[in-house]
Amino acid sequence: QDGARERFGLLAAVPHRAPESVRACALASEAGWIPVEKQTLRTRHANVFAIGDVATITLANRKPLPQTGVFAHAEAARGRTDDRNRARRWRRGVFDGEGDCWVALGGGRAAFAVGDFYAEPDPTIALRRPGPVAP
Repeated sequence: QDGARERFGLLAAVPHRAPESVRACALASEAGWIPVEKQTLRTRHANVFAIGDVATITLANRKPLPQTGVFAHAEAARGRTDDRNRARRWRRGVFDGEGDCWVALGGGRAAFAVGDFYAEPDPTIALRRPGPVAP
């Protein structure tokens, strides 16, 4: 956007932003995302929570938690109790900032990545040894 250039062998990017309805609501920050407390996912408003791609969690290194499906799923599943009492589930659960996913490397190979994004001072991420993708 500013005319700067970067050299790279592979760029994998999915630029996105929160929907207009979220950017315009009272919960959103100036950047358009809903800031939440990193373990409970509470917003600055009492009894209001946000999960998934509209929520933003600031890590210890001052960078945001990546907005990926694995984290959205973990945020939604945290502190499970029975679905008849969702309010109790939200008050009891803790999101731990851990996530994992498969990384396609091309050439029929993939590796498994595991990360603790709440580690300090920076997230810790391990990429397991690549192997062939099963047919």
